[in-house]
Amino acid sequence: MRLYAGSFKNKFRSNRKPKPAPPQVKPQTTITEEDKKLIEQKYKENIAITDTASYLEKINMEILNDEFEPFLCLFDSEEIKKEDLVGFDPPYGLVPRDKYELWKLCGHVCDPQHPMSSQSLTTRIFTQRLFGDKDKVTRDEFNHTIEYKMRFYTPGYGDIFYMDKIRCWRGWLLVRDCQEGPEDIPNYTSIYPVARQPNEVTLSKVIRSLNSEVNRQGVHPALLDMFWNFFTSDKEILTRHTVTYKLNWVIDRLKNLLDMEGIHPDAFYKIFFEPAKKALLNFDKEAFAREQERRLDFIKLHDKLISENAALRKRNRILKAVYNSEMRNLYKIPIPKCYVRYERRRLAGYYNLLAEMHARQQRRRELPKELRKINVGSQTKKEKKPREKKASRRNKRLGRG
Repeated sequence: MRLYAGSFKNKFRSNRKPKPAPPQVKPQTTITEEDKKLIEQKYKENIAITDTASYLEKINMEILNDEFEPFLCLFDSEEIKKEDLVGFDPPYGLVPRDKYELWKLCGHVCDPQHPMSSQSLTTRIFTQRLFGDKDKVTRDEFNHTIEYKMRFYTPGYGDIFYMDKIRCWRGWLLVRDCQEGPEDIPNYTSIYPVARQPNEVTLSKVIRSLNSEVNRQGVHPALLDMFWNFFTSDKEILTRHTVTYKLNWVIDRLKNLLDMEGIHPDAFYKIFFEPAKKALLNFDKEAFAREQERRLDFIKLHDKLISENAALRKRNRILKAVYNSEMRNLYKIPIPKCYVRYERRRLAGYYNLLAEMHARQQRRRELPKELRKINVGSQTKKEKKPREKKASRRNKRLGRG
């Protein structure tokens, strides 16, 4: 009966329909008018930022930085052959002249990152390299410092000069019939060097060698004059305050700068390309050659005057010595014989002492070694007996002595 009752009960329950689940009530969100205005305001602010040309340029720069992380993915994108090269010196006819000269100036004046590249042009480092501990410099010092004391290092980043430096690197390899080889392992450069072919050169060596070659070329004089005129209209003196103010004025107006970044290579190109192009176009090579010849003649004349002054000083010294000797002979008084005898007697004892010392030295040298030792042993000093210790007065009084 229990089994039947139980089975009947289960059968009866299975015929029932399941109850529908209660409807789920979704939470209702209410947006007030203030929230709508706030969302609309943030939307407009974001759109105002993202729709600007500077933001799009920054996005493109970030995309290029991600793509060019090895910074040589475009190295083989251009077909450059040895027949395309012009000459044996950079830029091998692969870069326009005005752009190449501006690239060299940028590599000289930007902050160096030895030994490979240079970064942006910052105010503090540039003024320190240019002025040192001085407050002002002349035009000759300005040109000499930039061209000779500030070494050239390839601009390390930027889009405008990017392919130009790659073309120069490839030209350097093609001129020497070389090809790029793998870099050394940093920890085992000297112990386990990487095996290479005879014509394989690492990219780091190519960069350093090209930096040295471009540094020996110097900076174009027209660009030096353009860079001087950018800072001041004075033709003789440039002060530290003027350079600092001018560079800070330019940096404050640049957009999308990183922290502690100065005038980056792309901005340097945009600022100075038109003035540089105009300066190179108006450069008078013949007038510059005449000015250099005039300066060389001035230096030769200066050296000649110094040498002639040295000869004149020597001649005057000889004439003065002859004049003094003539005057001494003119007023010379003969020494009396009594004074001569007095001098002889005074110096006789001194001369006799020297003669005796010399004779002793000679006799000692002539003695054999055994006799020398005997003489040295006989001249030993006698040892002194130790002095007896006496009691003090206080100990005597106390009976201790």
